[in-house]
Amino acid sequence: LEAGRKYRFRLGGAAWRPLRLPPAKAEALKVAMVGDIGQTSNSAATCRDIRAHADALDFGVILGDLSYADSNASRWDSFHRVFDLQGCADIPWLVLPGNHEIEPDDLSGEDFVPYRKRWRTPQVAPEVVSNDSEVMSWLRYDFRCRYDFGGSWYSFSTGPAHFVTLNPYCTNSKPKAPQIQWLDEDLKSFRRDRTPFLVVLTHAPWVHSSQTHRPENEVATRQLRAAAEPLLAKKMDLMFSGHVHAYERSKPVEGTRYIVLGHGGNNEKLYNRWIESETSAFRSGDHYGWGILTLSGSHGSFQARRSVDGAVMDSFEFMARENEVSEVTGDSAAFWAAVVLFCLGCGLCL
Repeated sequence: LEAGRKYRFRLGGAAWRPLRLPPAKAEALKVAMVGDIGQTSNSAATCRDIRAHADALDFGVILGDLSYADSNASRWDSFHRVFDLQGCADIPWLVLPGNHEIEPDDLSGEDFVPYRKRWRTPQVAPEVVSNDSEVMSWLRYDFRCRYDFGGSWYSFSTGPAHFVTLNPYCTNSKPKAPQIQWLDEDLKSFRRDRTPFLVVLTHAPWVHSSQTHRPENEVATRQLRAAAEPLLAKKMDLMFSGHVHAYERSKPVEGTRYIVLGHGGNNEKLYNRWIESETSAFRSGDHYGWGILTLSGSHGSFQARRSVDGAVMDSFEFMARENEVSEVTGDSAAFWAAVVLFCLGCGLCL
């Protein structure tokens, strides 16, 4: 399988489906970004609008909170049916865990079981999962559990971007913790002359102006930010998050733009109450939607869309920031080939 090429596949006697692998490094890239998608009529509208642009999209990212199954396994099945039939499955996807993926399992004592078994991502090393999880407080997002490596957090390079995913939940965020040590090493290898953009993906946003999900009030978010932000400061170009059920774009904060896309369609309604903010450039909690990230060379643009009618609600352009350079490691073409082979085998992520 070659990066950037178009293919067709089918499962058993089902209809043929189109598939295009993401581009190799340095080529232009177009990515669908959506968070907190769920399985409502609004979720279906989001998938239909994504389908309308599928020919131009290289892949998509779900920024956590996928199915809202909340420990009802059958709702993972119904989520995938919506995802498939309404058009989201027309492009390949990468995912990262949100709080609704924790789903403590009564039998095994493990967390994230459906997420771990139903989706595949790049991985730094095989997953490490504890079986003695404990919820200290759902209200404060305070958990005692472990989910390291595997699909918990990882990085990959494709087109002109290096993407880093971070997980605030069930992974220790102390300076010597596996996720933080890995992040430090990963950033040391980042090289802008090969991938001009550094894009960070994490479920819970660090910078936003919603009254709901204040980062200082949520233990997991606060701890991850305290440990990871010093490593990322003045390096990352963009951070994409979900969690807050609204759309918001920040002004550059020390050179980084923070984009919140938690309005993919979930059943917990939208958030449209805000605090005063000097960093917010655009915010809206009155519609469901998603966004398109376009990167080409050192130029980028983003378009926020309303799902129900495809209206563009916000857009902006930007340039890659300049800072120290070092080398990016990893073979993105090999990774995407592995993703496609997995999808052909089980049909879960396509």
